[in-house]
Amino acid sequence: MSRYYNGPVSDHFDGARFFDPHGAPPRSRRDLLRWFVDRHWRATKSKWPAWAPSPYADRPPARIDGAAWRISYVGHASWLIQTAGFNMLLDPVWSKRASPFRFAGPQRVNDPGIAFADLPPIDVVLVSHGHYDHLDLTTLSRSLRRSAMTPSCEITILQSGPKPTTGRIGWTSARELR
Repeated sequence: MSRYYNGPVSDHFDGARFFDPHGAPPRSRRDLLRWFVDRHWRATKSKWPAWAPSPYADRPPARIDGAAWRISYVGHASWLIQTAGFNMLLDPVWSKRASPFRFAGPQRVNDPGIAFADLPPIDVVLVSHGHYDHLDLTTLSRSLRRSAMTPSCEITILQSGPKPTTGRIGWTSARELR
């Protein structure tokens, strides 16, 4: 039995593990070692690009009224959802790095799908969890300074780990859902 899921056996769950019935069979440890050696010592590893500009950029309207929806992809886990005159930002990250440090950590290789200056007024910010690639305190602080958030905007954090410190950036209406 799986330690994370308890459900019926199906075409992609055997009672203990999930699997892709049409996928490739698992590789051996020997295959993994061969891949590692080829990548690291035989220089078959591809270089990560320093910059890979995206041809796509969005300029969302201030509001979408009525029952229509507009969903804009910003990057990684960041989305802007607009409907019924309501703007919700999910996992906003506009920083150059997903890290607690400005000088180290994974670096962005293209611009967000919506320029920060083009964001409409935001009513709610939803943060799925407290990892640096989802809860970007620099972006939230920048949003407060720019007033991208409406006066009644609330941040909601969904997580089960330690509580992030949104108070240090001046956010007073944060709520945590568990």
